[in-house]
Amino acid sequence: IVGGDARLSKAICKLHPNTIVTTRRKNTSNSRRLFLDLQDTSQFEIPQGIRNCVIAGGPIAYKDGEENYSAAYNIHAVEIPKLVEKLIRDNIHVAYISSNMVIGNESRTRDETAQTTPDMNYGKLKEVCERNSVQTADSLDRQNLFCIARLTKNISKETSPFNKWIELYKQGRPIKAFNDLYFSPISFDASASFIIRALKLKASGILHYSNEEDMNYYDFAISLSKYIESFGSPPMKIHETCSTNEGVKLVFNGRNTKLEMERTSEILGINPMTTNEICDYVFKKMICE
Repeated sequence: IVGGDARLSKAICKLHPNTIVTTRRKNTSNSRRLFLDLQDTSQFEIPQGIRNCVIAGGPIAYKDGEENYSAAYNIHAVEIPKLVEKLIRDNIHVAYISSNMVIGNESRTRDETAQTTPDMNYGKLKEVCERNSVQTADSLDRQNLFCIARLTKNISKETSPFNKWIELYKQGRPIKAFNDLYFSPISFDASASFIIRALKLKASGILHYSNEEDMNYYDFAISLSKYIESFGSPPMKIHETCSTNEGVKLVFNGRNTKLEMERTSEILGINPMTTNEICDYVFKKMICE
């Protein structure tokens, strides 16, 4: 895995513990952790015996696309496509982890064939990396060795605002939930299973993994509270609010975040994650544990 420090990478490693990962940390004595500077991939040597590679490196949060765009652009427009070339020349099947943010909020189609019209820098970086990597695979006539896995919002007990929600819920205190911030939540565990399945089946082209619907954080909190109550636990104390009231400037304020995944379902035999499934995940994996 390129980008082994990411939460998604760690979820993949739990399911596939013998994985070799790259890290930005230079001083590592672990033979399964290799240093890789994504600013310059030319000196990176691919370990022997590798048959699959997941590229999860690059910006992992929206703000990463805003704070140092020129350096991030070089990584995505130049260095990752160069790494893709090196990998597929060695007949390694590559999955590049992309985002629903490559498809603009106003796009009428959100399936695997949708035109990419990103609204924000994070999406623009993912889009240019997709495009240049596809061109690289095409130029080598090895399209069968490359796939793009677009994901919607992955959540865990470490991601905001859920880390705070869990803390406040356990203390019996109210949480604040925005009604103007939308997402289509999935879990890192489910995404890891999806990616491993794509690699095992040697899938190529564009793949999507998403929740079945869009929702704002307030609506999700209501659904989660009802789910928690169904197990006899106390309901959540929810305060409905919005970004303006809280003095928060949203980096993304679109209402359309979910992805259609008909092609993906046909190839991999999986369906979108349901709201009930994500509520179950949050309750059992994030609150109870």
